[in-house]
Amino acid sequence: MSHKDVLAKVLNQISEADLVEFTREVARIPSVHGDEYAIGEAFYRHMRELGVATEKLPVEGNRFNVFGTVRGTGGRSLMFNGHMDTVEELLGWTKSPYGGELEDGKIYGHGVSNMKASDTAMVYALAAIKRAGIRLKGDCSLALVVGECHGGVGTRALMKQGVRSDVFLCTEPTYLNILNIHAYSQYFRVNIIGRTGHFGTHDHGLNAIMKMYELTDRLGPMHEDLGSASWIKFNDKPHYHGLPRYHLGTVHGGLTRECREGPSNTPDFCTGILNVRATPNKKIESTMADISQVLDQMREKDPGFKYEISIFREMKGFEAAEGSVAIVAARTAYTEVLGKEPNVGPIQPYMFMASDSGHMQAVGMNDGALIGPRRSEPAKAMQERKCRRRQDRQRQRQEWRLDQKLGEVVFSPETVQRQVEHHRTLFGLQELDQLQRRRCHVGILERGIVDQVGVGQDIEPLVFHLGQHRLAIAGGNQRVFVCYPLQLVGNVDRLP
Repeated sequence: MSHKDVLAKVLNQISEADLVEFTREVARIPSVHGDEYAIGEAFYRHMRELGVATEKLPVEGNRFNVFGTVRGTGGRSLMFNGHMDTVEELLGWTKSPYGGELEDGKIYGHGVSNMKASDTAMVYALAAIKRAGIRLKGDCSLALVVGECHGGVGTRALMKQGVRSDVFLCTEPTYLNILNIHAYSQYFRVNIIGRTGHFGTHDHGLNAIMKMYELTDRLGPMHEDLGSASWIKFNDKPHYHGLPRYHLGTVHGGLTRECREGPSNTPDFCTGILNVRATPNKKIESTMADISQVLDQMREKDPGFKYEISIFREMKGFEAAEGSVAIVAARTAYTEVLGKEPNVGPIQPYMFMASDSGHMQAVGMNDGALIGPRRSEPAKAMQERKCRRRQDRQRQRQEWRLDQKLGEVVFSPETVQRQVEHHRTLFGLQELDQLQRRRCHVGILERGIVDQVGVGQDIEPLVFHLGQHRLAIAGGNQRVFVCYPLQLVGNVDRLP
């Protein structure tokens, strides 16, 4: 039997109507992480009804992973991986988050794209192979896990129980892109301990909430590539472009560690969770040390506060093995089904996600890939708007290139130092990082006016951080280049 004949025989076993209806069924079941029992039962029951050998693998409490297998003849094994849990219910719904409504070919529900639709598709694929009577060379299994949104609780438990495969496919939503790399998601609890005071007295205390704000101010813009000149140290590779970056996902502040409300009192405690999307090869302990160094610099200026930092959670980074069977197979299948070549690689923004792929790779399952469903058309339109805005910003940077003589000023050596100090005072600049000496050009910050500046001589570039803006001053040999961030310029005529 040819490959096409086998594929046709398997596809004939799938009822699209049944698949859609089961997807709507699980969409109606709330499964916020920690509360996956009901949805687990639904998957377990349905997989057994479809004829797939299925078992419940215990995790903790009444939680369990659902694991189904179609046995092969001893060759290389394949595991599909998907999570049943979702994040918390969110604001902004215009339809019932648990209605499972079908409208214009789309199913609406909390967690449908991430990733209940993928889960049901994998269930029906496995069942179709079984029903078609296809004898596989190796085992094909499906792991539907709990707690992915809580750091990969289910897949970690699965790995501890010794479950393995030679190749895996994780079907997180990638908009049908094939992802071979994603970030190492590192979470840190940061506590700031200030000192209370009162609005109506001479002693206003030390505001812990404002110290948390200062920390994020020093860390720089969220959701943007931090770059090699930032606070975080990392070993870069071309395919890591866009990493690392960070996000403040949770913050609470108030009086005492209970964060009680006291509108007239200065809050003496603030706690937050920083999520750093690091390069896959960056150790989490190293990132924590980098954040601690920023906090130590804050204490040098203002020793009146204390801080605590600890690792809160992690989702391992993923990087597909060279010559990955999973990547090749996913590419081939995509081309056969859709009639065109897929996008394969470290594709943004999907490479900034977290998944259970890193946990599987950490125990030796090195051959894997990620590919998952599209989102709805409104999300696609929103992504296209973001791309257009990004392209507009790039064009603006090109228009304001410094090598068109914008911002070039010639000074005596003494004036160079005065000019540096002047700009520090003018813009309230606080942090000064000495960069390594380079010849013939300075790599100016990615969000600055230019990418490179030709100066023709050795120079000692100075880079300042101004809150969420950056200012670079490259001085040497009686020349100083002042590179203003675009947010502070406004008009070319204002440059000196």
